[in-house]
Amino acid sequence: MVSSISARISIIFLGFAVLLGVSAIASRIVLERQVSDALVVNLAGRQRMLTQKMSKESAELSMLRLGRPIDEAKLASQRDQLQNTLRIFEMTLFALRDGGAAPQNLELTRVRELPAATNREVRASLERVVAIWQPFKGNVQALLRSSGADASAMRAVFEDNGSLLEQMNSAVTLMQQDCEARVAQLLWVQVALLGAGFLLVFSGVWVTRSSIARPLRELSNAARSMSTGDLSIELDSRGAREVRELSASFDRMRVSMLAALSAPLGAGGIDDDL
Repeated sequence: MVSSISARISIIFLGFAVLLGVSAIASRIVLERQVSDALVVNLAGRQRMLTQKMSKESAELSMLRLGRPIDEAKLASQRDQLQNTLRIFEMTLFALRDGGAAPQNLELTRVRELPAATNREVRASLERVVAIWQPFKGNVQALLRSSGADASAMRAVFEDNGSLLEQMNSAVTLMQQDCEARVAQLLWVQVALLGAGFLLVFSGVWVTRSSIARPLRELSNAARSMSTGDLSIELDSRGAREVRELSASFDRMRVSMLAALSAPLGAGGIDDDL
């Protein structure tokens, strides 16, 4: 057990220092996770838009085949646009599942590193998206190879678009729930740290009162009694080491005063002089 006042106070201040360090680290984690989670949910939400965009661009590619004469420049431009959308969707999908670089814009000029999905439900939902995506991608690529002429691939794209969008919606919802759950956990960590801070404050007050204020008050009362000639008071020698040493000094002084007052006259040389 810590026996000195200085050691007890040092432990409390050390506890405050540790608490401040943990609080700073927790706050940094909260901010980094919120930024990361916001980016993940934002990009996952964009995936829903991209599924619709791919279907729209596939239809526009097929419609260009109906024109006579066929505008090859527009056809090539539409094919490149659809290929770009396909690439953005796939890069983002696998980055959401496995972590890695994901494009932040549709021009592919900015990318951000995403963390891998760690929540089992979110990861399972993304796996289902991938399972739907693979044949969907195959049909879009068939449409690209035929420059919009593959009617069966066009029908398959429209048929699978609803399932892909629905499953992506489900994944986004799970991601949002996962983010909210992590924020709630981190909030509880902050509450626990706040509680620990209050506990340290109460501990500091208790140490001050029990180790310093109360013993000093008792010694002050004892000194006041001794100054009026009451030497029968007994000093409490319990408490912190510094308090015990001070109490022992007071008690030695009290004993010396008692011995001096109880000594016979003449023993000290005063009566002999008379």
